[in-house]
Amino acid sequence: MAKSENCIITVLASECSAFEMGKESQDQSRKEDASDWMLLPKGTWLHAGYHLTSATTGPQILSVPFAIAALGWGSGLLFLSLGCPVSFYAYMLQCAVLEHLAKQGKRYSRFADLSHDVLGDKWSFFVVAPLQFTVCFATVVSCIVLGGQSLKAMSLVYSHTKETLSLYQFTMLFGVINLVLSQLPSLHSLRHLNLLSLLANILYCTLAVYGSIIADLFPTNICYFGGKDCG
Repeated sequence: MAKSENCIITVLASECSAFEMGKESQDQSRKEDASDWMLLPKGTWLHAGYHLTSATTGPQILSVPFAIAALGWGSGLLFLSLGCPVSFYAYMLQCAVLEHLAKQGKRYSRFADLSHDVLGDKWSFFVVAPLQFTVCFATVVSCIVLGGQSLKAMSLVYSHTKETLSLYQFTMLFGVINLVLSQLPSLHSLRHLNLLSLLANILYCTLAVYGSIIADLFPTNICYFGGKDCG
């Protein structure tokens, strides 16, 4: 009886150790796969600053004036003010998780690898992956459509003739440009383009504020969103 119990304990211990070794080897192979494609950072904090700024204030900022105009000053500023601490808290949580894992010798540069480590394979595959794909897909599609519309508007403003390309042609052109830029090895290769994007965002915000002040000082009969002053 004692021998059989010892055999069972030995078998269970060997199975547990094999499971742990298999899990460690799987995590190690995942780290090796991640380290194969990861490039050594070449940028500075200045580069990271305008990378993050141009990413967070990209096409989303174009909708802020329309949202505030539709909601009104009170509700618009309220929801905008509530969005700031929520976003800041989410980024702080993400940084805390990354720093905690970095102290354990784990460094991740992709959300997929981070979710695998924190939530496990099943939760990462069935919950995080669909959400990440939906957000990325919607963002990419909306950016390309918005880029095509912007090129169309620029052609109408600066063209001396009224005959320009169709909207779908401008959208295809902008998509091809994005496809070419996506072949660059890292964000560091786009540092000059992101710097121009940052300057364009600052210029857009300045013009939006200036235009709002002028529109308030010198009101016109232009009506937006079917307000109460619309005829």
